[in-house]
Parts: sequence; structure tokens; C-alpha cells
Amino acid sequence: MNLYEAVLRRSYASRYTTDREALEPVRAAATARMGEALAVLEAAIDPGPFLLGARTSVADVYVAMLFNWYRGVADVPQLVALRDGVRRQPTVEPIWQRHFRGQ
Repeated sequence: MNLYEAVLRRSYASRYTTDREALEPVRAAATARMGEALAVLEAAIDPGPFLLGARTSVADVYVAMLFNWYRGVADVPQLVALRDGVRRQPTVEPIWQRHFRGQ
């Protein structure tokens, strides 16, 4: 699954269709695809709280950022814990605050 591609389709729907009436359906499909990809990641976080266990990796920062852009509804407590753990990292926290304003 390609999570970032779904982010692009949702954020830049006009690049994926020439039909102005199709912009919202493209965004909705992208959000659904993001949810599917996030579910795969959710299942992979074991034992957690990060992708590789107890230590944070650059992959965790990337996944946390992408997850934060998700606007759908999903039951993904492992990803919520990963995101929250990443954004509390001393090196990440000021950057996260600047770009996500506390989200």
C-alpha cells in the first residue's frame, strides 16, 4: 500500500481528474485508501509503541506525519500511541508544534 500517494490524491484531487464534479469523489476515495493503508500499519505495530518496538525510528516520524494528515475515522489505537510518542520526542516536539499547531 502506498499511503503517501493517497495523501496526494486527497490534497491535490484536481491533478487526478479533469472533471470538476469528480473532485470530492476523488478525495473520498483517497481518504478511504488512506484508511486501508493505516489499518495495515496498525496491524504491523507489535509490540509497539513504535514500528520497531520501543525505539523511535525515522519511519515512525514519517508515519506519524502521514497519520496526522488523515481526516477519516479509524480505530487505530496503536497509531495514535505512535503519533503521540513521536510528537513528544524532544527533537520532534518543537517542529511538530510549528507545523501542526498541537495536533
